[in-house]
Amino acid sequence: MNNMVKIFSLFAWRALFVGMVVCLSLSQARVSAALPVFPGAAGFGTETPAGRGGRIVRVTNLADSGPGSLREALSEIKAPRIVVFDVGGVIELASPLVVRHPFLTVAGQTAPAPGIILEGFGLRIHTHDVLLQHLFIRANPALADQDCISIQPNRSDRPFNVVIDHCSLAWANDENLAIFPGYDNRFEQNMTISNCLIAGGHYGVLIGSKATNITLLRNIVMHSLERQPRLGGGTTVNLLNNLFYNVSGREHMAIGSVHGPDRLSLAGNVFLSGPDNRPDGAAMAGADLQAGSRIYAPTSGPNTNQSSGRLLAPSLGFALRSAPPVPLDAFNIIPAAQVESLLAATVGARPAERKTVHGNQVDKTFLGELAERRGRVTNRFRPEWPWPTTHRRDFGLLSPIDPNGDADGDSYSNIEEVLQEMAVALELR
Repeated sequence: MNNMVKIFSLFAWRALFVGMVVCLSLSQARVSAALPVFPGAAGFGTETPAGRGGRIVRVTNLADSGPGSLREALSEIKAPRIVVFDVGGVIELASPLVVRHPFLTVAGQTAPAPGIILEGFGLRIHTHDVLLQHLFIRANPALADQDCISIQPNRSDRPFNVVIDHCSLAWANDENLAIFPGYDNRFEQNMTISNCLIAGGHYGVLIGSKATNITLLRNIVMHSLERQPRLGGGTTVNLLNNLFYNVSGREHMAIGSVHGPDRLSLAGNVFLSGPDNRPDGAAMAGADLQAGSRIYAPTSGPNTNQSSGRLLAPSLGFALRSAPPVPLDAFNIIPAAQVESLLAATVGARPAERKTVHGNQVDKTFLGELAERRGRVTNRFRPEWPWPTTHRRDFGLLSPIDPNGDADGDSYSNIEEVLQEMAVALELR
C-alpha cells in the first residue's frame, strides 16, 4: 500500500511539474509574442518577430542581382533572415524586388551614408512577418503600373504582420504605397506604415477593400493626384498624427466602396491645402460609404483633426461616431498643432543626415516645399538631382559575436540591439 501511495505521489508530482513547465512555456510564448518588433513600435502588426533569430545576410554590392545583392537576400533565401548592408548608394533595378518568403527584417539603417536608394522599380511583398526600415525608393514614372511598395496576396500566401517604418517613397506611376485588395478571398491584415515620407508621383496611398487592422502613423503624404489616402470598402484602419499636403483631386482622402462598411479612427491628423488643391474640395469624402460604416474624426477635443479647408464632406455625416471604432489606447497621440514640426524633422529614411553633406536632396526638396507651401503635383522623375556616390563599411566590424543571443535578457537579440542603436541615431530620437 505504501508503495502504491509513493508511486501515486511520484506521478502526481511529475504531472504538477509538467503542468508548471507547460504554463511557464505558454506564458513565455505570450510575452515573446507581445514584444514590439523594435522598442517603441506601435500599431497593428508591430508584434511581429520579423527576422528575429534568423540568419544574418549581408548585402555586399549594389548590383541588381547575383551573389551579395539585395535581390538575392530578398527573393532567393527562404529562411528567416535579417538583411544588413556593407554598402550605401544607388541600386538601379531592372525589375521589381519581390519578397515571397516570410520572417524578414531589412535594416536599411545599417548602410553607410547616404543609405540605400532603390531606383527605377520598387518592392513587392507577398508574404507575412516583414519589417522594412530606412530605405529610399524612387520609382520611374515612365514605367506603367509601378508602385514603390505594393503589398498583395498571391496564389500561395497572404500578407500580414508587415511593418514599413522610416522609408522615403517617391514618383510611382501608380501608388507610392499600395495595400491591394485581396486575391481569391485572401485579404491583408495587421500592418503599420509609420514615419514615412510619401511624395510625388501619381497616387499616394491605397488601402484596398477588406484590408483589416491597418495603421498609418506619423507619415507625411504630399503632392499626389489623388489617394492621400484611398480606403476601399470593408476596411478597419487607424490614421493617427499624419500630415497630408497638396492634392489635385476633389479631396485628400476618399473612403468606401461596395465591398462593405468601413471602420475608421482618425486622430490628430493635419490636412493642408497646396497650389493644386481645389477650392471646393474637402479633406475627407465618402460618396461610396456603405450602411454600417463607423468613422471617428473629431473636430474638437484632444484628438482634433485639422484642415486648412473644409475637413468633412457631407457624405461622411451619417457614419460619424463620438467614440473611436478602432481603439486608440496603445498610441501616444500628439496635438494636431504639433504634427508638422515633429514630422518634418523625423520622417523619411535618414532624417538625421538631412543637414549634412550626405542629406538626401529629394527628401530635402519635398520638405522645403511643404514648409514654404509651394511645389506642384508631378510624376516627373528628376535625374538632375544628383545621386550620391557609393560608400562602403564592413558591417562585420559592428556585429556582435553572438548575434542571436540576448546578453541583457530583454528578449531582443544582440543584433537587434545594434540595429536599434543605429536606427535611433538616424531618427533623431
